[in-house]
Amino acid sequence: MNIRCLEMKSSVAGQKLKYLLHLPEKADEPERKIPVLLFLHGAGERGDDLKKVKIHGPFKLIDKMSVLRDMIIVGPQCPTDEWWQPETLKALLEEVLDAHPEADKKRLYLTGLSMGGYGSWHLIATYPSLFAAAVPICGGGDPLRLSINREAGVQSLFDEQDLKKARTLPVWAFHGEKDPVVPVEEARRVLKILREAGSDANLTVYAGVEHDSWTQTYENVAVYDWLSSHVRHSTPEA
Repeated sequence: MNIRCLEMKSSVAGQKLKYLLHLPEKADEPERKIPVLLFLHGAGERGDDLKKVKIHGPFKLIDKMSVLRDMIIVGPQCPTDEWWQPETLKALLEEVLDAHPEADKKRLYLTGLSMGGYGSWHLIATYPSLFAAAVPICGGGDPLRLSINREAGVQSLFDEQDLKKARTLPVWAFHGEKDPVVPVEEARRVLKILREAGSDANLTVYAGVEHDSWTQTYENVAVYDWLSSHVRHSTPEA
């Protein structure tokens, strides 16, 4: 398993993120184009210890799932008490793409859980043509709608109306019906905005499940098959 611990070359939007980078075997074959998955962790994995990025999600499952071993996976770590910034994440992704010409720019995929779910929604609202498909998990749109985030001093410039620009992006969201941390109504709210703009975005709600709706989602091969079925045909935003 080829996982590297790296850091962005420069600071963007006040952040210089450390990140994990998984490269498939024989990734340097020039004729081979490899899909890229950007994974955004939750609030509990913030800090300066990259091992935390492996606690949940794709990095935890690489050994068990061949579909993940065949992807370039980028897993940044958000600094303590900070929030995901779209500009920083886009700059990180561009840095990885520049360093790895084998990366398939038409098959860039996005996923994140909890705080990373919020980050995913913000990222596609800011750069709607960057990704081929996205899977936000147990997140919402505007984090400041929740008192827990306002009390924590979260700084966010998310405008839910910007999501309308992502109406053509394939989105499959997941949420627990009984989530006490991020109520499922937050996911339904952003899905409603997308659908009213003409999107066919889908939301899967797990009956009786609380906040951990990511474990069964990331262990479901059908999710990766769905991601892999999408190819972006438009030119990415500059």
